[in-house]
Amino acid sequence: MKAAAGKVQQEAERLTAGLWLPMMLAAGYLLVLSANRASFYENINNEKGAYSTSWFSLPCVMTAVYLGGVFGLTKYFEGRKPMQGLKDYMFTYNLYQVIINVWCIAAFVVEVRRAGMSAVGNKVDLGPNSFRLGFVTWVHYNNKYVELLDTLWMVLRKKTQQVSFLHVYHHVLLIWAWFCVVKFCNGGDAYFGGMLNSIIHVMMYSYYTMALLGWSCPWKRYLTQAQLVQFCICLAHATWAAATGVYPFHICLVEIWVMVSMLYLFTKFYNSAYKGAAKGAAASSNGAAAPSGAKPKSIKAN
Repeated sequence: MKAAAGKVQQEAERLTAGLWLPMMLAAGYLLVLSANRASFYENINNEKGAYSTSWFSLPCVMTAVYLGGVFGLTKYFEGRKPMQGLKDYMFTYNLYQVIINVWCIAAFVVEVRRAGMSAVGNKVDLGPNSFRLGFVTWVHYNNKYVELLDTLWMVLRKKTQQVSFLHVYHHVLLIWAWFCVVKFCNGGDAYFGGMLNSIIHVMMYSYYTMALLGWSCPWKRYLTQAQLVQFCICLAHATWAAATGVYPFHICLVEIWVMVSMLYLFTKFYNSAYKGAAKGAAASSNGAAAPSGAKPKSIKAN
């Protein structure tokens, strides 16, 4: 017990010594977010909404950079050793994700109440009254670009088996889905899916932060189940919103596509993982070794 505690303390001290640079980068990024808020405020009286001025070129460029980077870096590291010294950056990144998602949850609740909205069933309002709530949704959308670092850590450490079609597909898909929301309909029930996703991300990145410190996480085994529940709730909400006309039909179709494809791919992964675990347990009971990686793992939520 003492040895384990000493190891955790040593790891925490080692991380602390190298955190200043990634922390400064995170702080600089937050300043960029704040500066963008001021630029959007200049368009607060735009009849299409202040956030309709979001750049179409950004998701185009970032999608190309992301896909090209995944392919290029994977090839580059094929004959090289995994990159070392990433823990400080990964720890800062995971901690940042916990903090920004906690902030999103609190800000969504505060701004929904301030705007006099109900939990669901809110018509899209692109006027000044929705500006502050719209900014929280924009921050959530913008964070989808930051989440591309999930893949970078995997590639740099040569964890290429984790860079699956599901992993890459959902990162790209979510960039474009949230861009559509922010660009065209950033108001009303647009916040709902973002708040649920932020709750899942607090759970998920808390686990990753704790894992880097060597701490056990009591909700680790429930992460994938929580992700699937999130998809079901969001799918039900999008279907209801489309049927009742609460939210624009074409954006509801985008969310329905996202949730159906995520449910299918995540469920396929989940069933495959547990079948592998079951086969491993059976082989072990017969005196054979369980296959590597048979234990089910959670994967990044959208």
